[in-house]
Amino acid sequence: MLDKHGLTRLTGSLDHVRVEETDPGAPFLDTAACFADMPGTVVLASGGDLDCARYNILALKPWLSFKATKQKADIRAGGGTVTFHCNPLEALRIVLDAYDLSGSDLPAPVAAGLFGYLAYDLKDCIEELPRTAIDDTGLPVICMYAPSLILVRDLHENTSRLCIPVWRDAGESHAEKLRSWFFDTVGSSRARTDDFAGGGSGFSSFFTRGTYMESVEKIREYIAAGHIYQVNFSQRFETGFSGSPYSMFARLFTQAPASFYAYINAEDHWIVSTSPERFLMRRGDSAESRPIKGTRPRGGDPETDLAMA
Repeated sequence: MLDKHGLTRLTGSLDHVRVEETDPGAPFLDTAACFADMPGTVVLASGGDLDCARYNILALKPWLSFKATKQKADIRAGGGTVTFHCNPLEALRIVLDAYDLSGSDLPAPVAAGLFGYLAYDLKDCIEELPRTAIDDTGLPVICMYAPSLILVRDLHENTSRLCIPVWRDAGESHAEKLRSWFFDTVGSSRARTDDFAGGGSGFSSFFTRGTYMESVEKIREYIAAGHIYQVNFSQRFETGFSGSPYSMFARLFTQAPASFYAYINAEDHWIVSTSPERFLMRRGDSAESRPIKGTRPRGGDPETDLAMA
C-alpha cells in the first residue's frame, strides 16, 4: 500500500530548499541546451511582450519520477522502482503530501516541486465517459519529475537564481556537489550544432475532408439542440522526424515566441509545446485564469458583465 511514510523511507526527507542568486554565464536557451539530452530535463520558456511572459525555468536531474497509466503508478526514486495499482491521481496526492514544503518561505513562482504533464485521457480517472478513441501511443496519463536543481530566470527583474532541495541526512554538502555539477556542465559544454528534419511527405491526418465536415455539421446540430455550447474540435497530425527535439524547440521559440513554451525529455518520448494562454495560476487562496478562446473583455463592474452575457 502506497503511503507517504513509505516514500520517505525510500528517499529520505526534505529539510529545506537552498536558494541563491546566480549567473550561469550564458543565455537561457544555451544553458538549457547543455542538459536537454538528459532524461527528466524540463524547460519552461516565456517570450513575447505580455505581462505574464516573465519566467524562464530549467528543471534538472530528477531525484524522483512519477509515471502512471489509468490503472497503476510507477515511482522511481532512491535507486529503485515501486509499482502501485491504484488511481493515479490518488498516488500523485500521496507523493505531494510526502514532500510537502508549503509552509516554507520560498520565492515565486517556484523553487521545488513536480514538473511534467497531465494527459487529456486522465479524465477517465475522474468520471466515466464514452470511449470513442483508441489509445495507440501507450503514453502515460501522468509524467512528472522532481528535480534536484531548478534555475529560474526572471525576465522582468533581470535576475537568475538556483534552487536546490536539501535533504536532512545529506545536508549542504550534497547540495554543494549539485551546484558544482551544474556549473561544470555549463562550462564544459560546447555550443550545439545538431539540427532536426521533418518528414519529406509532409503532415498526414486521420480525418478525410468528408469525415471532418461531417463532424463539424454534427457539432452544429448538437449546439442548436442545446446539448452542448462549445467543442474543442481537434485532430492529430503526423509526420516523420529526425534529429534533436530540443533544437526544434529552440528554433520555434526564437522564431515565434509565446508566453508558455515547454520542453520535456520524458526518456522514451519528448514533449514540445507552445501556448500564449495561461490556463490557471494559483497563489495561496487566489486563482487566476486567462483563457483566450470563447471570451470577451471584462466590463468595469459585475452588472456590466451580466448585461454583456
